[in-house]
Amino acid sequence: MVKHIGSLKVIEVFTELWLSVIDHLMSQSESKTDMCDVEVPVPMSNPLPAKKKPKQKPKKKFVKKLTKKALAQKMIEFEEWPDEHVQDNVVPEKEHVQDNVVPEKEHVQDNVVPEKEHPFKRYVEIGRVGLVNYGKDYGKLVVIVDVIDQNRALVDAPDMVRSQLNFKRLTLTDIKIDIKRVPNKKTLIAALEAADVKNKWENSSWGRKLIVQKKRASLNDFDRFKIMLAKIKKAGVVRQELAKLKKETTA
Repeated sequence: MVKHIGSLKVIEVFTELWLSVIDHLMSQSESKTDMCDVEVPVPMSNPLPAKKKPKQKPKKKFVKKLTKKALAQKMIEFEEWPDEHVQDNVVPEKEHVQDNVVPEKEHVQDNVVPEKEHPFKRYVEIGRVGLVNYGKDYGKLVVIVDVIDQNRALVDAPDMVRSQLNFKRLTLTDIKIDIKRVPNKKTLIAALEAADVKNKWENSSWGRKLIVQKKRASLNDFDRFKIMLAKIKKAGVVRQELAKLKKETTA
């Protein structure tokens, strides 16, 4: 019996202790919840930076682009119809347009187009006189009597045998005679004499230069020495005449 009473007291003591511990814990939990409910003031010295709004790109205005032709048409309309003549959306009539009649141009008559002068006058044709610039017949005048192909021609002259010649070895001149295709020797010589080809060639600047070159090539040493003395004498005479003219002008 005594043992049973002692165990009951021990149980009561433990329950009281347990209840006191529970009360203490409950009081601490309530104090924590109260602290959380209190608003803590934020210091104003370091405020949070506000978020910047992204910049919106300006919308591009749609502009109708005019072509060069349309722009030129607008300029013509603006020049022809000034503000003084435009009233109540009335377009004035053009003076030079009457009954859909287009004014005629002065320089155009009967659809005739003026001919352009051709820069080239020397063509490969029958009767064209040429100069041989290479080969055994170098420096000789020949006449084209026929065209074989695009690279060769049949040429002839009074003192040579009729033969073919490449166009690279032939230099065309301004002289042309009137002959038919592949004439015989007699008709060719008669046509050359009638056209007076020899005198025309010798009187031309090209022919005179070639004649001088041939003469210089045929000179010997003594002839060249005489030419040198003649040049010295000529230079002395010219110098004396210049000196006389200078004295006359200064006096």
